[in-house]
Amino acid sequence: MLKKIILLLTISIMSVGISFSQEIIDQVIAVVGNEIILESEIENQYIQLMSQEYYSNSEDLKCDILEEMMFQKLLFIQAGLDSVEITKKEVETELDRLLGKNLKNFMESLFWK
Repeated sequence: MLKKIILLLTISIMSVGISFSQEIIDQVIAVVGNEIILESEIENQYIQLMSQEYYSNSEDLKCDILEEMMFQKLLFIQAGLDSVEITKKEVETELDRLLGKNLKNFMESLFWK
């Protein structure tokens, strides 16, 4: 019985210790598409700007940083949607066509003057 009480007390103390030692390491501030913006990213950018002697109202600056990061994420997502993928074969075919056309034009210019 004494062992059960000691075990129960040990578990209780450990669980209290664990709950007190938990802290927020980072936090998601915004989600743009599938991209996230973390609080640490905003803080890092803020610290960098302040170290470069960029002075502004600190809360407004953080909002501006968040807005710029969201805009960058939107541009990144749109670029992915707008991008065109081509195969190596398509590139080679187009190069062959252009080289053939240019070679033909060159040869004609030599012989048809």
